Amino acid sequence: MRKTTNSIKDYFELNQARKNTHWRLVDGKWMFEHMGVWYENDMFDEIYPQYDYKPFNEKGVNPGKTYA
Repeated sequence: MRKTTNSIKDYFELNQARKNTHWRLVDGKWMFEHMGVWYENDMFDEIYPQYDYKPFNEKGVNPGKTYA
């Protein structure tokens, strides 16, 4: 599952959290840690989805913060 964000900061932070997840192998199954709880591999994309960056407009500028 992929989600979209308009913030470059959120894009980098959320994708880095996904990449820096702690994993371990238990009884032949991969498990990852989230907030002190270990989950099986099939829950990973629900808890840590991949994010895509989409700017507000073609210039990447928030139209509500720029004034002529």
